Amino acid sequence: MNACFIDSHLHLQDDRFSGKTDFLIENANEAGVAILLCNAVKEQDWSFIVDLGKKHGSVMPFLGIHPWHAGSAASGWERRLVDLLESLNQGSGIGESGLDKTCATDFTHQVDLFETHLDIAHQLSRPIALHCVRSWGKFVEILESKANQNRLPATMVHSFSGSYETMKRLTTIGCFISYSVNIMDSQRKNISEVFSRTPPEHLLLETDAPGRPSPLLLANSKTITSFSEPTLIPAFYQWAARQRNIESTHFKQQIWRNAQIYTNKTPGG
Repeated sequence: MNACFIDSHLHLQDDRFSGKTDFLIENANEAGVAILLCNAVKEQDWSFIVDLGKKHGSVMPFLGIHPWHAGSAASGWERRLVDLLESLNQGSGIGESGLDKTCATDFTHQVDLFETHLDIAHQLSRPIALHCVRSWGKFVEILESKANQNRLPATMVHSFSGSYETMKRLTTIGCFISYSVNIMDSQRKNISEVFSRTPPEHLLLETDAPGRPSPLLLANSKTITSFSEPTLIPAFYQWAARQRNIESTHFKQQIWRNAQIYTNKTPGG
């Protein structure tokens, strides 16, 4: 397969896309977005996302429990997650999981679930998509500990909002850093600068749909909702390539190569 666009993190199961999901995926595919990494936030999402992946070859299921929903994790969720992932082929991952001090969930409980997700990902050799907000110290400490034990799975930190120093620590242990369309906002100049300094071999891009879209992207894309959609990714790539002073085709190929660790696709030229 030639290098195509990939949306490295989104939530097609979100109620805001209800009744439009199939069309959203088809619209994105027509725009050249060949892979969509669809992340669960709670166990109730899992079956819908798995079915979506079976129906649409471009959708790769990521199954897990978001820290916002860690408090509602039902007993035995770990076994059910392992059983479900083992029933799928390797075209699936774990996510999203992580740490977030802005939510009401007990932080110790968040840490327990986060480490369990990481252990399952290592056990099953599956990639993992992670979330972190205002918890960077503990978050990086855990990942560095796993790396030191050679137990760190293929790790993506999605919608990155940390410092340059945090980004360097994460890329040093092999993590991939995914930036969402919100780095285009004028108020996000600091994170835009971190994006520009991220090593290209560790870089991914996402819509985090259905988050708030950038007006700059909406002006040049055929969307069907008022939210971020995967069809915005091609225009986001173009903007990102300009920010880094890289020719757009070369930039697209670099992102595609980076994503192979998550998608098991063959890199294109």
